[in-house]
Amino acid sequence: MTWSVGGGEGIEMGGFGRLDLNHRAGRIGGKRKSGEGVEVGEKEVGELKPGKELGEGVELGLEENAK
Repeated sequence: MTWSVGGGEGIEMGGFGRLDLNHRAGRIGGKRKSGEGVEVGEKEVGELKPGKELGEGVELGLEENAK
């Protein structure tokens, strides 16, 4: 799994979703207390796109907990 996602292929997990790797560009962040700008470097992050079955299961669980 690590090699597939790291190589940019992504992984399809039936009923669960798709795991892809996305690039985040560098940016200027901020320290909350001082307001000072801090450079945040670029990085690769994993992203899960939930599948239909996972989404339906979450919704069902939320409905049951709301009762």
